[in-house]
Amino acid sequence: MRPGKKFYLYIIFAIALIFVARFVITSRHAKIVKGQTVIEKSSDWNYVIANYVNMTGIKMSVDGSPFNVTQEKIYMDDKRNIMVNYNILKDTISCASNRYYNTMLVLEKSANRLIFTAGSDTVSVNGTDEKMAVSVAMVDNDIYVPLRFICEKFNYDYKWNYEQNCIEISNKKSGEKIYPYCYDYRKDGKVTTVRNQEDFGTCWAFASLTALSSTLLPEHRFEFSADHMSFHNGYNLGQMDGGEYTMSMAYLAAWKGPVLEVEDPYGDGHSPDNLKAAVHVQEMQIIGSKDYNAIKEAVFLYGGVQSSLYMSVNDAGGKKSQYYNPESSAYCYIGMEKPNHDIVIVGWDDSYPADNFATKPEQDGAFICVNSWGDKFGENGYFYVSYFDSNIGIRNIVYTVVEDRNNYDNIYQSDELGWTGKIGYNQDSAYFANVYTTNKDEILKSVGFYAIGEDTEYEVYFIENFQGTESFNTKRLAAKGLLKNAGYYTIKLNDDLIMKKDIKYAVVVYIKTPNSVHPVAVECKTDVTTDVVIDDGEGYISANGRSWERVEETQNCNICLKFYTDDME
Repeated sequence: MRPGKKFYLYIIFAIALIFVARFVITSRHAKIVKGQTVIEKSSDWNYVIANYVNMTGIKMSVDGSPFNVTQEKIYMDDKRNIMVNYNILKDTISCASNRYYNTMLVLEKSANRLIFTAGSDTVSVNGTDEKMAVSVAMVDNDIYVPLRFICEKFNYDYKWNYEQNCIEISNKKSGEKIYPYCYDYRKDGKVTTVRNQEDFGTCWAFASLTALSSTLLPEHRFEFSADHMSFHNGYNLGQMDGGEYTMSMAYLAAWKGPVLEVEDPYGDGHSPDNLKAAVHVQEMQIIGSKDYNAIKEAVFLYGGVQSSLYMSVNDAGGKKSQYYNPESSAYCYIGMEKPNHDIVIVGWDDSYPADNFATKPEQDGAFICVNSWGDKFGENGYFYVSYFDSNIGIRNIVYTVVEDRNNYDNIYQSDELGWTGKIGYNQDSAYFANVYTTNKDEILKSVGFYAIGEDTEYEVYFIENFQGTESFNTKRLAAKGLLKNAGYYTIKLNDDLIMKKDIKYAVVVYIKTPNSVHPVAVECKTDVTTDVVIDDGEGYISANGRSWERVEETQNCNICLKFYTDDME
């Protein structure tokens, strides 16, 4: 294929940059002959082209679909190698990426294991050292690796599109499982502290925070406060009353927490006010019922998966349960009882013997789980749950995006209790909107909302100077995409949007969730959320984007739609 017009313009612009470069590049030497600049080394051409590519911005395509990558996560180096931040690899190459001792990076997929060291061009590939064309880079304390090399090792096609300034990668083995038959966080250095809920009904909080902590491991080690989550979630439930992961989602999405255990120790009956979240959780994915492949992928790529069991065990030794074998730390319940206890899945073993269970299941295979009954239960707090257990894997959540607590300056929200209900028009699509007035001049960076089911399509629109429902006609597109799983998502907008002080702004979301009839998540009063505040928001819903109703007035609820902003300097 012949290069197009844009490619030649690209080269012309690069040549022009060469003349500019002689004035600004002090680390390279250019020979000057009769007023003309002569590049002495081909590497200088690469340097200039890389500068142009980085200034223009690199796009990325994965398996034929655009992948939204921020420019700080990808760049072209002086030798025209595409270098990527290791954090994007789990979503592009579908490989596990774990960082150890700050400078070591381990990537795993299927039967392949790559070990990189920052500053080195030597990589261990399944135990054998190989040389790369470029060294692993450390930029602003983040590790960047050569994408071409990773694509070669993980069976991806790699192509640089000059016309689009786009790196295009595609999986050559799309049907291949990305995870091994056996996987265990205990062997991967992702072991969390085993907690003890004692006599309280706080397993849900411990499971949520253990799963969240595992997402951050092995790079960051935190011990979060279950006391704070169980006291400050906003629901009308005490520590003896139990709970579920939807309460955890609301608490985390609202930035109420998590706070550190040292700030609010467990079991003293007291929880301080005004503690700040140690990190900000920006994405939580709900995995479909009994979808064991998706559960394993989530554990492999992100972190422990919070799930639930029916547990008849009522002591740490487990000796009073007919479904638990304390000799092998193996549990299997087959029956109609509903789940009553939350645990965290941190691995699996497809060949774990069925004979190890007190109630023998049909076949081998078990999930490796961590409990909240202290380290005297099971194998130092860990135990095996059969794939054939009636309840394991029905209700599942994984905490997929956790960011520094300074990621945004401000959050605007009217749904601190989160997704407690759904509304819609007996169809799988709807429009919903929230209106906020800024306290100062700010920049809208992202918005957050819930997808109530799988394969949810969305379009996000922005409205300046909102005056009333007639302003919905002035909306302009700010982002669009597809969400594979149900859950809570933070959507980065295509462009920074200026919001001036004391002016109303609206965000509209068009959402389509297959097989749903009420696709919009809302905060409303329930038996355990009677303290919900309805008059703190201005939310709207529409079946077609033309006729709108105010939900606080007609539905007695708040729209679940948050704004994330930065202050203007």
